[in-house]
Amino acid sequence: MSLYLRILSYLRPYLPVFLLAVLATSAFAALDAFSLALLIPFLRTLFADPGEGTAGAEGATGDLPTGEMAGGSDLLQVLMDGTLGRFVDLSAPPEQAIQGIIIFLLAIFLIKNVFDFFRKYLVAWIEQAVTRDLRNEVYDHLVDLDLVFFGRTRVGQIISRLTHDVEQLRTLVTKELAKILSSVFELLAAVALMLLISWKLTLAAFIVLPGVFAIWGPLLRRVRRGDRTILNLAGEVNSHIQETLSGIRLVKSSAAEAHERKRFRGLTWSYFKAFVRTERFRALSHPITEMVGALGTVVLLWYGTRLVLTGGEIGGEEFIGFLALSMKLYSPVKYLGKLPAIIQPGLVASERV
Repeated sequence: MSLYLRILSYLRPYLPVFLLAVLATSAFAALDAFSLALLIPFLRTLFADPGEGTAGAEGATGDLPTGEMAGGSDLLQVLMDGTLGRFVDLSAPPEQAIQGIIIFLLAIFLIKNVFDFFRKYLVAWIEQAVTRDLRNEVYDHLVDLDLVFFGRTRVGQIISRLTHDVEQLRTLVTKELAKILSSVFELLAAVALMLLISWKLTLAAFIVLPGVFAIWGPLLRRVRRGDRTILNLAGEVNSHIQETLSGIRLVKSSAAEAHERKRFRGLTWSYFKAFVRTERFRALSHPITEMVGALGTVVLLWYGTRLVLTGGEIGGEEFIGFLALSMKLYSPVKYLGKLPAIIQPGLVASERV
């Protein structure tokens, strides 16, 4: 943790821009989840019983008593009253009400994508600024080192640290951090609306999630060890290329082409084996989290249909809206489940730099 906090210190000069990016990310996540929640009043209005007149539509904004809402949340009604209900008259005929909901939904998507543009642009700006600072700092430190360091460290290793390792560190500081924040905000927004619909279904959705993080324990150590080996071998490959090119006259004069070719192929073979071995463990993240998400969906389908058909605690339209939010929930959870493996190259690179 102390290493990662030290890495994040590179963001300090750009804190105002970073906070703007965080604000845009949180707004995007909230609007993204809210757009899915709008399925509930849309479906309620679409499938309202014509014999009830406009009562079904009015229930979408909380004008009906709670008991007639099939278990709908009062807080969800308040949310819809304060947003959709201010712009759309759901007591109007169904055709007119649905048209209003669609236009409102389109406006939400427009605002959401404006925030999406700003968050991506600001993250790209910070990303390049941090990359510039990292390279400048490493280079300044490099030229101040004494000759003893250059005597014991191969030139290829130095170049690899200044280029490849700095690139991995930049990805960790900016790109992955932005994804982490986006995933956290998307998770919180989805969970908040899911709780408004049904706290019981929300608990059911989280039953399988601890398994994602528990599985990563034994895999994480192997991935970290493998990433360290890969970066070291990448430096050895760069060193061999640099030494061969700088001493090409000696290689030619001593007819050592076959020897140098054999050495280089040995290095690339070692790099290939280390990379494939590490990726084998890293690749397990996707099927594992995918299966956990599928298991969670099955649990929701089984338990949710029981609440709708037998208990009557929630309506069918609320259950469909909840399923849409749960699909949005598993995407950030899957990313956060794979996060320990994703950030390992950057952490190892920070140790080398």
